[in-house]
Amino acid sequence: MYRLMPRFSFYHQEKIPSAAERYVNETKRVLGVLEKHLSDPANKGWLACGRYTIADLGFIAWMNLVERLPIKLAEFPAVEAWFKKMVARRAIKAGYKGGPYEIKE
Repeated sequence: MYRLMPRFSFYHQEKIPSAAERYVNETKRVLGVLEKHLSDPANKGWLACGRYTIADLGFIAWMNLVERLPIKLAEFPAVEAWFKKMVARRAIKAGYKGGPYEIKE
């Protein structure tokens, strides 16, 4: 399902507003789940094990697409803080450098 979200919002030739709206709403739901998880002090602001792991790396690509949707990350402060912390990492910047989703400073 999460692979379809960018397809309907960015790449699909035919614009299908109901499909795009559905996936924007689903994205907001997922961000709400992330917000609750990242806000829990036991998780220390990370997705797994209370520290930076492959889970964070695996999710950053999806989050980089989310930032291009009509969703304000400020509505999800813990997610926004996590995203900023991730994109500030030198390795994350290097991984996206020169690509279509290059992280802008």
